[in-house]
This record gives sequence, C-alpha cells and structure tokens, in this order.
Amino acid sequence: MIDEGRPRETYTHGHGEFMARVLSRRTAPVDAGFLLPHLRPGAAVLDCGCGPGSITVGLAEAVAPGRTVGIDLSNGHFPAALALAVERGADNVIFQVADVYELPFDDGSFDAVFANGLLLHLSKPENALRELRRVLRPSGIVGIRDLDWGSWLMAPTTPRLQEFRALLQQVMTSNGASLEYARHQRALLLQAGFARTEVSVTASCHVGGTYRNTAVATEQWAET
Repeated sequence: MIDEGRPRETYTHGHGEFMARVLSRRTAPVDAGFLLPHLRPGAAVLDCGCGPGSITVGLAEAVAPGRTVGIDLSNGHFPAALALAVERGADNVIFQVADVYELPFDDGSFDAVFANGLLLHLSKPENALRELRRVLRPSGIVGIRDLDWGSWLMAPTTPRLQEFRALLQQVMTSNGASLEYARHQRALLLQAGFARTEVSVTASCHVGGTYRNTAVATEQWAET
C-alpha cells in the first residue's frame, strides 16, 4: 500500500559502484567528528542514510557495547557495510532498510541519531527532523551534516562543467532535493522541537575523480 500523502523521494546519485567508492571514503572522525565527543560507551545510536557503513561502523566502535543501527532506503550498499563491520570486529551494529519519514522504531529508542548527506535529498527535511526527534530518548542528541549547494565552487571551470553543475542541480531539484536547506538547519531543528542547538561550518576540497569542488558542509547537533 502506498501512502500518496507522504513524499516519495529519489536518491539522484543512485547506488552504483562509483557512488559506493565515494561514500566509503566517509569516516566517523571526519564526517561525524563534531558528534563523537557527545557519545558514550553503551549508548544506542541510529545512523540515517548509512550507505556502505563506513561512518556507521565508526559510530558503533565509539559506543560499544551499545547498539548501533544503520538505515538506508535501499539495501544496495549493505553487503559492503556488513563486510566492513566484520573486518573491523564491530559486532554491535546492524543494517536495515527504513524510511526516515516513518522510522520503524518506538519513541525514545536511541540516545543519539546521526544523518550525513541525507536531508538535502529530501523535499521535506523538516518532517524528517521531527521523526528523528521522536525516536530519541529524553536528553538525546541529533547530529546533522549536509552540503549547502549554494556554496559549491569549482576552479578551474569550463562551460561544460558549468552546464554539468546546472543540469545536476536541476535533476536533483526535480527529484525533490532541498539543495540549500542546510543554511536553515538551526531554525528547522528548533521548529522540530529540539531545545538547544549548536552549528559549525567546514570546507572540504575534493580533487580528482568526477567532482572537483570545494563544498561547505554545515554541521549541527541538538538536544531534545
């Protein structure tokens, strides 16, 4: 049964081999470094949009023996995620298919929730934030990290690269992405009911491969 009243999202980048390589370069110390100081052994953590699990496994290591759950809308990257967990000996992590708009967990199931590069792909990020808050325990914490595409710089550039950028943004927007929502993260978190928020901004430079750009990511953590 399909709920026509709920947004139906499309992950423009897909789950192919190239994206698997790109996503597998993410790590907890780099991409969730702003959240790690707030995690403690024994905590229960949810990683939303986990992909191949390279961040998820790092979070699991930080809270062991606490449980960590990695979710994604597709299981396409799960074989790599499971292999990495086995390789690193992270036996306190599981991966499952789930929709961030309708998480299959009871209220107050987690001490911390993390989402990296996920909410920008959603047409209703504010709805997702309310759902993340629902599954957090009292005094729980959420960590959000996303690109603000309005800050994307390419140098050197060419007319074809500019055309590629414009076309990619057009396709993502058509698929429901909220490409500049990240600059409003703090307001959206407060609207979702979080009590205290802190924000920081980082710049990352990507050299080589398909994407040659400097991207600014907003990093936000908030307490319930």
